[in-house]
Amino acid sequence: MENNMKKVGRTMSICMGITLSLCLSLVGNLTSGNFNVILFLITFAVSTIISLLIGFIVPMGKISRNATRNMRPGSIGARCLESLISDLIYTPIITLCMVLLVRGLVPVLVSHSVKSAMLANGLPDESATE
Repeated sequence: MENNMKKVGRTMSICMGITLSLCLSLVGNLTSGNFNVILFLITFAVSTIISLLIGFIVPMGKISRNATRNMRPGSIGARCLESLISDLIYTPIITLCMVLLVRGLVPVLVSHSVKSAMLANGLPDESATE
């Protein structure tokens, strides 16, 4: 029974990580003002990896059990508290990593696309003269 619960917990951790990563990547790219499919896929992949790492490293089961030990297991209050705890752990870490990634990655992608457009239009590449 305990082994089955661990398997369900791992599956839920993976599903939650993928769903959270999808939502964060989609909302982040849509609110940036310039949706880019490649950037969305990169941020989704990185966010999913970070989320899965958090899910396997942080003992969410122990934390949740300790936080809800005085509550009836499976009650609405216990489930809400467990969700709040996981959101407080996952969301800030993933959001911080995504901001750092996009702050470093967007200028590189924009620079690369500007250079590609200049070369495609026959304009001289300014970086080649430096």
